[in-house]
Formats: sequence, C-alpha cells, structure tokens
Amino acid sequence: MVEGNDKPIIVVTGCGSSGTKYITKFFKRGGVHIGHEVIGPDGISSWYITSSFKGSHIQPPYKAVTFSKLKEHFGKLGHRPVILHQVRDPLKSISTFQRSGELSWIFVSSVLEIEQPLWREECKTKDDEMYRLWCCMYYWLRWNMMAESVAHLTYRIEDIGLNFERIIELIQRPELAEYKEHMLKESIFINSRKSKYVLRTWGELFALDKKLTEDIIELGQKYGYKIKGGIN
Repeated sequence: MVEGNDKPIIVVTGCGSSGTKYITKFFKRGGVHIGHEVIGPDGISSWYITSSFKGSHIQPPYKAVTFSKLKEHFGKLGHRPVILHQVRDPLKSISTFQRSGELSWIFVSSVLEIEQPLWREECKTKDDEMYRLWCCMYYWLRWNMMAESVAHLTYRIEDIGLNFERIIELIQRPELAEYKEHMLKESIFINSRKSKYVLRTWGELFALDKKLTEDIIELGQKYGYKIKGGIN
C-alpha cells in the first residue's frame, strides 16, 4: 500500500485484451494492490483510462475511472503516477477484442470518432463482421499510440519477467525483488474471458486494409514482435 509521499501510484494501461486483469493479480502476489478498472490502494490497471490521458471528456462505461479522477484521488496525498504501457501480440489482442461488449464499443467509437460496429451477435453479413474486425485493428493502433505517448515504460506482457527489475525500479518498490519468483509463477493466461474468439491472420488483415495493417506491423515490430512479411 502507498505510504507517505515517496511511493508513486501505479497506472497500467494499454489496449483491452492485453492482460490488465493478469497484471493486477501479478502485483497482488507481491503485496501491491492495484485495482482492475477501479482505484486500488496502490493504483489501477485499466484500458479505459488511456483515453483520458490527453484530456478526453468522454465518460467510460461501467463507471470506469478516468485519469483526472485518479489524480484527484491520489493528488491530495501528494502521490505522482508512474504509467506503464502494457502490450500484447497484435493478432491475439485484435482477435480477442472482437468479443468486446456494446458499451465498450460505444465508448471506443466515441473516442476514436468512428462509426460504431454492430454487436457481434447482430453481425448478419460478412461486411458487418469485417467492419467490426477493422474497428479492432484501428483501435489497437490508436489506443497503443495514445498510451505509449504518456508512458514511462512500454513493455510486452509476454516479457514481464525480463522487464521485472525495470518495473520495480520505476514504481519504487525494490522490496518486490524477493517476491519475483512467486509473482511470476502463474502462467500468463492473458485473457480470462471464457468465450472463444476467432484468431485472425495477417492475410485477413492485409485483405481488409493494407495500409492500416502495415502501420500495425510497424508498431508491433517497434514493440519487439517478430512479424516478417505479414507472418508472426
């Protein structure tokens, strides 16, 4: 728990379907309590919060916390935020986000100023389904760019162990070093939703929007994902 003014608050963000629930449990195993999409004693892990870094006034669904509310809550105690931008394999993240609910898409569409896709069970045609996929692609690119622009560190969730020392240095919790093995013992099961999703291919993404896919690949490669010629 944050004590005094020497410990920064932890803000983990990125795209939905990038392991925000996993990272909440990860820190909890070390005795650091960040809330999943709610404010915890030591901070928060939430993809919703990304849009408010740049001052967006669009309210997230489910009464999710905005960055201004977070700063207001902890600012009275004199704590500064450390923003960690967590990324996941582009294809898996894009594919998983296809299952997101209507309220999430109302929010995302408003922030990104795109036409809201149909709820997945309302998609009656191939065009409906492909537009929903396109929205997931566009979302992955824009949301990660927003998060990266304000983050103190961008890291791949698949490499959380390799970034462990840098993370605990940034959040000023050196005591977590002795809990590293325990914190990493749970496999990185990125998304806890039980509903199945269709894992898309780079070929499908290229066929849908070549330029957007090239931009996604470029950003993915920047994050360290080995994507060559459209193939992971």
